[in-house]
Amino acid sequence: MSFYDGTPLEKEVEIGRLDACWQGAIKSQTVIKQGNLDAKLMGANTEIGSEINAYPFSKSEEGKEMSDNVSKVIKEMHEDGTLSELSKKWFDLDTTKK
Repeated sequence: MSFYDGTPLEKEVEIGRLDACWQGAIKSQTVIKQGNLDAKLMGANTEIGSEINAYPFSKSEEGKEMSDNVSKVIKEMHEDGTLSELSKKWFDLDTTKK
């Protein structure tokens, strides 16, 4: 087994070190586009589960207050459609829907 730290797996596919890689579609799409790689997404397009993102805050009253405020704003943005709009703008797809 070989490891190539620091090089995106999508680049490893492009240069032939890997035949394929299993990655989240949004991440791979972004790496391919930003790196102008000669690679494309294809395959089973199988959803194995949902990705859960966590954002660490300090274990303090200030950290709890900040976490509560961020959670509130994210919820509001989801409800009013702002998150969907941003997702479409930056990823060309709506990542807020299952």
